Amino acid sequence: MVDADNFCTKTSQNAGMSRRTGHIGMEDSIEDETQISNMVQSTSNANDDSVSQEQEDRSFLRERFLHLLKGLQGKQTHFKMYEKTEVDATFQLADIDGQNFLVSNLETPMGTQPQAMLRCDDIISCSVDLGTGEHKMC
Repeated sequence: MVDADNFCTKTSQNAGMSRRTGHIGMEDSIEDETQISNMVQSTSNANDDSVSQEQEDRSFLRERFLHLLKGLQGKQTHFKMYEKTEVDATFQLADIDGQNFLVSNLETPMGTQPQAMLRCDDIISCSVDLGTGEHKMC
């Protein structure tokens, strides 16, 4: 069981209050508030810095991805897909989130399609002809 009088005395002393006078020590209270404010502000600044750095990193990677897609446009591409399927096509573009690729002249085992959309979930890997006759993995 908690001794209520003893608990109140300790709580009052921790808050900078003298039990005898009933006054709060302003210096103690202001100092505590300043320390708390500084701790909250430094934590907030650290969080802002890490969020800002993460946003910069994501922006950099997104920009590189978009440059890659632009560089792939019009290139002959070889796709390895599930079910042991391999197809060749000319890369045209990707949708906004990069989940689907639009290709032209898709050469499949069953024939050639003038245009097709390939789902990224169906693709294991792709390689691109960089004009040297050899394919590089992308």
